[in-house]
Amino acid sequence: MAIGIGSWPYGWCIGVKDYPPPEPLTAPGLLARAKEFGVGVVQFAENIRIDDPESLRQSEITIELGTRGTDSETLLHFSKLARILNPRLLRTLPGPDAERSIRKMLPAFAEAGVRLALENYEKY
Repeated sequence: MAIGIGSWPYGWCIGVKDYPPPEPLTAPGLLARAKEFGVGVVQFAENIRIDDPESLRQSEITIELGTRGTDSETLLHFSKLARILNPRLLRTLPGPDAERSIRKMLPAFAEAGVRLALENYEKY
């Protein structure tokens, strides 16, 4: 087991609706914090933008991704990020057509070596 940090606890630093901080925490900034804290994993969830995934590629820290939804567009976007960032996990909250979308995208995630974790604390 590895200790890590994620972008969700940094919501106010990253920015929430109607509250943009003066200097928002960026994805490279979160990765730098993970290195500073000496943790082995960082999860970039849907609350933080990944403008330049290449800038996050490194070998010291394991990267995970998180999002909401299982629609084809969302999963396609994250499969592209996975090809660049090589995350070990993509966490998502399933939507109403989850099974069909996931089955369609499973080969792309398998090819990228990414595990898909479904978090279900909402209505589906």
